[in-house]
Amino acid sequence: MAVYTAIDDPEAYFQTKLYTGNGGSQSITLDGDTDMQPDLLWIKERDDAHTGSIIDSIRGVRKTLSPSETATEITESSGLSAFDSDGFSFDGAGGNHVNASSQPTVAWCWK
Repeated sequence: MAVYTAIDDPEAYFQTKLYTGNGGSQSITLDGDTDMQPDLLWIKERDDAHTGSIIDSIRGVRKTLSPSETATEITESSGLSAFDSDGFSFDGAGGNHVNASSQPTVAWCWK
């Protein structure tokens, strides 16, 4: 018999954020009632067929995994710059579809 544990506050572990890229510096704050510093982001432009970029706190903000590319890991010179206490920040557009100017984007954020 399986034993399940209730998660009292799901926003402490997962949140989704819709934002528009600006191609430069910007900070994205999560909308949930609970502050959450993400450890894993899957970022995707909402009107592009590209599968998006996966960035985690273990590899660091400059290392991107792209499920649709042949390269296992891509090192970016700009893009995601920080996992913040309640969101994340950019210092540029990034080469892998994370903060392109005027692009509607979604970020799935996990703790």
